[in-house]
Amino acid sequence: GTFAAGEMLDWDAPTGGYLLTACLATGRHAGRAAARWTGPPG
Repeated sequence: GTFAAGEMLDWDAPTGGYLLTACLATGRHAGRAAARWTGPPG
């Protein structure tokens, strides 16, 4: 699987380019998806 997170280049937003909420949200989502994809430990 391929999982991506973080800021996208050329993502136009009124925040001036610092989309920390989006970075954290995509990181959380990608991390959870990767955990589901790999299955339970053991």
